[in-house]
Order: sequence, then structure tokens, then C-alpha cells
Amino acid sequence: MKNNISHKIYQDSKEIPFWNYKRIDQTGDYLYMIKGYESGDEVEADLEALKVKFEDIERDYAVTINMKSEEVLQYGQIAVSQNEANRYLLLIGMIDLLLKTQSIRKEMEMEPSEDFNEGMVRELIQEFKIQKCESLTDQRQKLIEKVEKHKNRISKIQSELKKQDEEIKDEDFNLTDQFICLQMGLEMQIDDRQISLYEFGLYVRKLVEKVEASNKLLKNVR
Repeated sequence: MKNNISHKIYQDSKEIPFWNYKRIDQTGDYLYMIKGYESGDEVEADLEALKVKFEDIERDYAVTINMKSEEVLQYGQIAVSQNEANRYLLLIGMIDLLLKTQSIRKEMEMEPSEDFNEGMVRELIQEFKIQKCESLTDQRQKLIEKVEKHKNRISKIQSELKKQDEEIKDEDFNLTDQFICLQMGLEMQIDDRQISLYEFGLYVRKLVEKVEASNKLLKNVR
């Protein structure tokens, strides 16, 4: 049996669930502006009024977050590259520490450490999609090249952000892509039925803050 529901309308970006907003954007069904509405429910409503209210919410959200849809994707892509670069940087740091301790132990005629040795680092290297080298020095260089590759990708996207064409329309970019990219960038799972459109925007801000903070880690890589 189809549901009969009362006409309580979402009033702003803090109320409307992100999932509802996404469904309206993807299907054009403004009945998702009604609280409790599900596909197939029998509802008599002024669709034009719902559309106007939806557009009001969109404008309010856009002003609050002050970002275009394309920027969400681009910041997400930057964060993904930064996450990868940071993983490589961590491994580079471990190789540097190992080479230093190996040198010290050799000078002092000490046996290799059981707590931190080349075998342990080699096991970590196996987890990375990178050409494997016999020499740790050569392996370090391969890792540096990976970091540089991600840095170049980040620089390219940042350049695109600066040259952003103001005439690009939001509908050219899929909300599902934005949502996936946001989760990848933040490295966390987000339930789109449990957050509001406004909270989605807060996650976007968090992503931007993460990107800006991570930029500092990549600037001094040699």
C-alpha cells in the first residue's frame, strides 16, 4: 500500500538530507522536498512551489559554502594524491632512518637490529605499487619520483582551480562523483541518508582544510 504523508517541507540546507537533495538533482522529482516522501507515494503538491523552495535552498547553500561543484571534485582529487604522496613520504623517512642506523651500527661493529631492520622495510615496500630495487638508495629514488608525480598532478589541478571558468554549470558535474571523491579525499565513510546538505558542505570545508594543511608537507620534498 502506498503511503499518504503530510506536507511538511524542508526549509533550508540544515534540514534537507543530502540524499534527498541528491535525488532531486538526479531525477528532477521535487516531491523529495516533502519530509517522509518515498518514491511511489501518492502526494498532491504544488510542484512549482517545491521547485522554488528547492532553488532557495540551493542558493542559500551556495552562499554558505561558497564553492562550485567542480571545485569539490578537484579538491577531492588533490586530497587523494596528497594521501598517496604522504604514504610514499612516510616510507622514504623510514628508509632514511634505516640507512642512518645501518651506517652507525656498521661503524660500531654492531649486529643488525631485530626491532628495526631492512627486512621489515622490505615488507612494507611490497605493499606499494612501485618498481622494486635491490638497493635501498635506488628504491628511495623511485619513491621520490612517485612523490614528484603526485606533486605535479596536484600543481596541475591547483592551476585549473585558479583558472576556473565562471560560466561552467554545476549540472555538468555529477553529485555522486562529488560524494565519492569527498569520501576518498577524507578517507572516511559518510552515510548520505544521515547527513544534511549543510553537513555535506561542512565535510567539503574539512576536505579543503585537509588539502591546505597537506600542501605544506609536499613543498619541501627533495
